[in-house]
Amino acid sequence: MTEKVLRFGPEDALVGILTVPEQPMAGAPALLISNTGMEHRIGPGRMHVELARAAAAAGFMSLRVDLAGLGEGNLPAGIDRVDSRAELVAALDRLQASYGVEHFVALGLCSGAHDAHQLTREEQRVVGAVFLDGYAYPTPKTRWRDFLSRLIEAKRWMRRLDKMLAKLGTRPARPERYELREDDYFVQPTAEQFAADLQGWMQRQVALLYIYTEDARAEYNYTGQLRDRFPALRAYASLEEKLHHDADHTFSRETMRRHLIATVLSWLNQHFGSPAL
Repeated sequence: MTEKVLRFGPEDALVGILTVPEQPMAGAPALLISNTGMEHRIGPGRMHVELARAAAAAGFMSLRVDLAGLGEGNLPAGIDRVDSRAELVAALDRLQASYGVEHFVALGLCSGAHDAHQLTREEQRVVGAVFLDGYAYPTPKTRWRDFLSRLIEAKRWMRRLDKMLAKLGTRPARPERYELREDDYFVQPTAEQFAADLQGWMQRQVALLYIYTEDARAEYNYTGQLRDRFPALRAYASLEEKLHHDADHTFSRETMRRHLIATVLSWLNQHFGSPAL
């Protein structure tokens, strides 16, 4: 396995780390791994590094990118908004021109999943996509399961509070009220637009892997939810849904990342045939 810096985009202003297997699998798609939130190309807890190297051991080339304004990706002067889709297309162009790669698998977590979706929608060279805590569309079953889960948690915490109060013999002071601020890294498509994108991908036979973590349980909390929400997917064999109950949103522990990597490599092997696994 070798790793090298690869520059791409206008004036080669964008940066990625290319991981090349010792024995690349002929005709295999290359993985394109986008930034997550404000993280640079190594990913949360070096997750992207671990994933790229594991993929290389299985024969898959990968590129971990820094988009404009993230990590070492230069932000053009006077520009405060960038087109991440166009930047990822530039990465594909660079790989195809320099290494002869013709097909790609887009992979991303959270905002990276948003980028992967946008790229897969527009780019015919993308033959597979892996979305980690990406778009989610709840069903009534989702809402019911989330309610029951929160109810169980509330009862558990009330029991703990009762025990603590019994020991202290007093009531704790009421906490001050405060407002939570949420930052959105992307706007989720409407269900109608998402269904249209899925229809296009099914026609192209794009292999799809959706992985959700425990932190996404309010929006996705049972395997098969996507098929329930979008029934056209029920007959689509190239879709996999996985729920990693053991993982948080950033796969912060080594065991979480190992489980994730094993899932992704198994999926790559199934759809793109790595003999190294």
